[in-house]
Amino acid sequence: MNRLALSLLILALQLPAFSQSVYHPMLVEGRNWDVFVRPAEFPICTYEQASHYYLGPDTLLNGTLYKPLVLQAIRSNPPAPFCGGFYRDTSQSYSGGWLREDTLLRRVYKLEPGAVAEVLLFDFSLQSGDTLWYDHGGFAIDSVYPVTLENGEVRLAFDLDAENGLPFGINKYVEGLGYLMGAFIQVFLPFEGWSVTTCVRDGETVLYQTGPGCIGTVSGVAEQPERASIRVSPNPFSSRLQLRMNPQNEELQFSLLDVNGRILLQQPIPANTEQVELLVPNLPSGLYFWAAQGVVLGKLVSYDP
Repeated sequence: MNRLALSLLILALQLPAFSQSVYHPMLVEGRNWDVFVRPAEFPICTYEQASHYYLGPDTLLNGTLYKPLVLQAIRSNPPAPFCGGFYRDTSQSYSGGWLREDTLLRRVYKLEPGAVAEVLLFDFSLQSGDTLWYDHGGFAIDSVYPVTLENGEVRLAFDLDAENGLPFGINKYVEGLGYLMGAFIQVFLPFEGWSVTTCVRDGETVLYQTGPGCIGTVSGVAEQPERASIRVSPNPFSSRLQLRMNPQNEELQFSLLDVNGRILLQQPIPANTEQVELLVPNLPSGLYFWAAQGVVLGKLVSYDP
């Protein structure tokens, strides 16, 4: 064996195992997810709410290209309790933040609405025994192994159960699918309520499903649940906003955001309130968004009188 061949052999042996495998990106066109939320304790139903997620067109934010994460509510018929008759309500879509994938490093990042800096969600380059590090601490990867999806394709699963003492069996994130306990959240220790990724599809092709599985659209449902009605005026606005709403039996969190998702005003609205006026800080003329309970619901324009 000549010196060049020997050098190439030594280099190949030193490369990490993941470099020998084909990487399957997570943020691909047409991929969509259903995520259900389990209640913290004493549930009437197995789940208490759910959302359908999909990716929007590429968007440039602060010089970085992201894919918007868009969500639609999954509702129950009848509306309460949230036990069955699930359907995807396509009448409104909301912002769930922005996602970015570095396919060379095999990492996925998320920029939350109102956040200044993005956070790491997943590192698909890790191997058994490595640690997934976040600002709040690290999570040891107990094992990395191949799993077969429902369409017959194979992906790598990054399991955290045994190392972190969790018995749930789904405390893992999977290449191309995301976290199986919430899809777009950082790995965490779910001692109380937690989320479950129940479905991942490419268009209508099912890659993964569990629990309620993949939820269809609103078509064919005989009855739709009532939704809270909130009207915000005037638009355009300068220094004040008027909120009119159907009285709700819980406190409402109202937020005003700029086009980068930063929260400029956050105001709790007491339960059973029908009308309230808010003073708005001096803002440059331009486009803004308003949100209720953290979900972006509308656009507003500010002007300098």
